[in-house]
Amino acid sequence: MDYRFSGQATPTKRQGSKSLRAPVSAIGGVAVGVAITLVVTSTAGLGVLSHVDCVRGQPIGTALYWTPFSLANAPYGGSTTYSANFTLYDLFGRDQISLKSGVVAQGNISAGYFQTENWTVYTQANSSALGPGMNEPCVSEFGATQAPTNFSVSVDGGILQGPGNTTNAGQPTSFDYGYPNRSAEFSNGFVSANAMSISTCGVPAKVVNFTSTSFEVSLVPTGSQEPTPVEVNVASMETFSYRFPANGGVWMVDDLQENLGLRGPGLAFSWRAC
Repeated sequence: MDYRFSGQATPTKRQGSKSLRAPVSAIGGVAVGVAITLVVTSTAGLGVLSHVDCVRGQPIGTALYWTPFSLANAPYGGSTTYSANFTLYDLFGRDQISLKSGVVAQGNISAGYFQTENWTVYTQANSSALGPGMNEPCVSEFGATQAPTNFSVSVDGGILQGPGNTTNAGQPTSFDYGYPNRSAEFSNGFVSANAMSISTCGVPAKVVNFTSTSFEVSLVPTGSQEPTPVEVNVASMETFSYRFPANGGVWMVDDLQENLGLRGPGLAFSWRAC
């Protein structure tokens, strides 16, 4: 069965996906060539004589998780308009979802779009291959990928934090709307200020626009004797327009894309009076 609950806006479906790679300059000479080979086989970058790939191994298990595909915070006293585009599996197969602009989180509400998504967790290991290529070693012992499903429920506008809070800190890091009672862990709350603060003390209202292309979630796999959390990248193109009222105060800003641990998709705020 395919159910959809809409907290604020109904997503429009269309039937039917950033890594920075720094090139390494090669310098002629036998001795230098050996040195380059030793480096590129153990680090990311360009492999000249050989390169390293991350190879998928055996699946550990497949399970449904409540998974966020869009997350948004609103600053205290202000509001946020956001939109998102992402791909997921539902009963119709692999679908491109578009959340249209106009979904507004106001009054310090933090919300998101969540869906029961099937994830297959598998082992992975480094493998050396002869010939030139980009080194792309594994960053962990396990990986995960989205998988087809026969059960799909989505919640648009699921509330993480209600109005009246002067900070986006202390948000839940999971979402459970009933079966399955299993959720991916995520990070959308304010942790610490890592960007320039925003002040409207004695000045007109301000608008800050922000875009992110992905964020991370953590899954605890089922079917393994020693379950180890697996970090997964969720590709979601999100655009945010944050509005701060005139003479409204000072907001410290946490760019969630720059946080250690799980990266979030946008900005989070903590407010103080002028």
